Amino acid sequence: GLYNRRTTMTLPIRTRVALFVTLFFAVVIVVLTVVLIESYERYSYREFDVTLQAAASSVANRMVQESVASEVTRLREDIGETLANFERKIGLIRVQVLDNRGKDLFSYNDPDSVAVRVRMDDFVRNGGKRDFITLHLHHVAYRAAIARFELGEDSQGSVVVLGSLASTRESV
Repeated sequence: GLYNRRTTMTLPIRTRVALFVTLFFAVVIVVLTVVLIESYERYSYREFDVTLQAAASSVANRMVQESVASEVTRLREDIGETLANFERKIGLIRVQVLDNRGKDLFSYNDPDSVAVRVRMDDFVRNGGKRDFITLHLHHVAYRAAIARFELGEDSQGSVVVLGSLASTRESV
């Protein structure tokens, strides 16, 4: 009889192996890229937070040494020097110094009063104290950190520092 051959087309084994290997490496590259981006993002934001917290603590230490009663010009210069290294890492840092009643004692680098809009109760949520908050003002995301310092015998002051997340988000 007559031999009927199938007319379906099958790819040669070499082509199938090449397609499989290409697809496998494409998946590996995509997964690796996603993992690296996620890791870099986490690292960048953690680094930003650590720098911001260190800046807040440094300014708080400065406030204890200088006291708020110091001459404002000298206080501004000292805070400027204190923040210089931190600002090289994360950009402009805005500062607000408050007394224990939340009264604004002093602000630095904050011409449009962004730091003044941070409410102290934002740092205390659900009975717990938070070290950082994120807020959005004028379509810009800011991260705020807080540090406390002794104002007098039995009084505490707070330093709130804000940094814009724009450059960190851009780098990510």
